[in-house]
Amino acid sequence: MKRLLCAIMLLVSLQLQAQDERTISGSYRYYVPANESLEAARHTAIQRARLTALAREFGETLSQTQAITTKEDVNGYTDALYTSGENSVNGEWLQDTSEPIMEQGFENGQLYIQVFVSGKARSVQRSSVEIHYQVLRNGTSRQFVSTDFNSGDQLYLQFQSPVSGFVAIYLIDETKTAYCLLPYRNQKNGSQKVEANRQYIFFNANGDVTNTIDEYELNCDDGNTMVFNELYIIFSENDFAKTVDYEAGKSQSGLELPRSLPFNDFLSWLNKKRSTDNKMQVVKETVSVKGE
Repeated sequence: MKRLLCAIMLLVSLQLQAQDERTISGSYRYYVPANESLEAARHTAIQRARLTALAREFGETLSQTQAITTKEDVNGYTDALYTSGENSVNGEWLQDTSEPIMEQGFENGQLYIQVFVSGKARSVQRSSVEIHYQVLRNGTSRQFVSTDFNSGDQLYLQFQSPVSGFVAIYLIDETKTAYCLLPYRNQKNGSQKVEANRQYIFFNANGDVTNTIDEYELNCDDGNTMVFNELYIIFSENDFAKTVDYEAGKSQSGLELPRSLPFNDFLSWLNKKRSTDNKMQVVKETVSVKGE
């Protein structure tokens, strides 16, 4: 009887998850700054079109922080009120259902890109645990923080959580392939365990005597001038195992590739995990790679 109840509860959870997924669409007109490349502008326009569609469907949340400071000047003591705010949409974009449609034109002499997007999305439940991460290029200290890479640059990621838990990191490239960056290829566990309040630098093999840690460089193959990759950083206080993946061989430049799987298979696994683990959160970071 207990097993039957558990099965029913899981089925209901999965049904609710499926019901929450919606097909939405939106458009955005992006005015291209003079110092921005056309490839980067197209990517920005698509991202903003998706955010516009998510905000219209699921709404936005404005978090606001206020602080009062006191200082002394020639007129005596004065108080100043400082307010900082951050808008975030209450939904996440899961995948495109069709290729974004883009049109270019000029308005008052300025180039714009008009984008129409359509895709699957769902509302998000925000985790109370705030994780901290930074993408690093060619170095492991704060001065190397960047999401703009040149072909051949080294990738590192700094990570810290206020609570102990488990982490997995995937990179999705322009071919819609999901590469598992963490856990590493030689690790036997399905995720990387992290301790509370400890700062980690992932993908840094300096001093690694176990020959476990993989290092990565980002490349722009196939003659592209610029590509955009998505980093998925998955964290949960509960232990979880990565999905089944496969040896990917070598890149065109001869480098060993991380284990991989098709993006749709990765997304299906991730959605199932999140539907049964309310402690799991996923953050995404776009990383650009400029060709030589």
